[in-house]
Amino acid sequence: MKPTKVLLLAFFFTVAPLRAVETTFWQIGTFEEFLQGTLRDVSLSKDGELTLAPEVRALFNPEEALALSLAADRNHNLYIGTGHQGKVFRVDANGKGSLWFTAREPDIFALATAPDGTLYVGSSPEGKIYRVSPEGKADVFCEPKTKYIWALALDAKGNLYAGTGDQGKILKIDPSGKSVVFFDSTQTHIMCLTLDREGNLLAGSVPNGLIYRINPQGKAFVLYQASLPEIHDLATDSQGRIYAAALGGAGGKGTPDLFPPAGAAPTMVAPVATITVTASAEVPSTTTKEEQAPLPSPSPTSSFNRPAPQAVPFPTPQLPQGRGSLIQILPDYGVETVWSSNNESIFGLAVRGEHVLFSTD
Repeated sequence: MKPTKVLLLAFFFTVAPLRAVETTFWQIGTFEEFLQGTLRDVSLSKDGELTLAPEVRALFNPEEALALSLAADRNHNLYIGTGHQGKVFRVDANGKGSLWFTAREPDIFALATAPDGTLYVGSSPEGKIYRVSPEGKADVFCEPKTKYIWALALDAKGNLYAGTGDQGKILKIDPSGKSVVFFDSTQTHIMCLTLDREGNLLAGSVPNGLIYRINPQGKAFVLYQASLPEIHDLATDSQGRIYAAALGGAGGKGTPDLFPPAGAAPTMVAPVATITVTASAEVPSTTTKEEQAPLPSPSPTSSFNRPAPQAVPFPTPQLPQGRGSLIQILPDYGVETVWSSNNESIFGLAVRGEHVLFSTD
């Protein structure tokens, strides 16, 4: 009986009518439509163009919760400042990583490398600036007596500049470690520093989103005021263009609220006095008000609309809603907002050839 049942079953499937399947066509061609899918090994442009993505591989895993700063030297060593254990790691040109330095303070927000391979490390809160030789020998280079050290930058003469908080001062530290106040702003925090091709210092601030240009004599000029409260990073290209990462939440708070000291309650950024707007002269660093160029309005651009990822499980307050803008300032002071978002904050910047790269949350 068993072979008969098998034959009858086979006959049934043979003579049963086949159900037709309709072919379905659809067309995807815009950035927003592609973004609804999952991109694998492809890159997507704002115009909806798909190309092969650059190769991505893990170079080194420091096994720390937060990577807060990066710097590279001329020998292709990469330095990674982390939190909340004050560790700095070095990854050599062959991709071999190791613990290079440990500060007594928990967070390393700022790193800078000198041409001779010396590494400068800014620790927070209530931190110091350490100097680490190419052989790994460390000493205290400067004690700024400030709450936060957010940024470090070296000029061609070997002077080190430190952007600090919560008094918004920029310190100038000579090669011997002696420091002076180079510029005292009306802002609460100086979050980022870089040098332009003329040797002027560029600085970004919180909470008014100001971008300063400061000449070697310490005279400051406000290049731009963003509509968001924080200028988190700055970069320049070979053509003299300046790129700025502006971010902030609905509550008007910047990065200082994201990383409070361990065990400390988060605090609101204090308001500052209204700035005076005058377009002509420059202001000495000893004054308390900055003169400002005309502030062009940011142009609207397409937004990335993606849900924010889950935050790192640390007891840090979350912004009500992330917002970010990538701002381009031309040598003739023309300003363009080349990217903006109502739910993503922008953090790191890098210029590679004719392209600017940036990271978001």
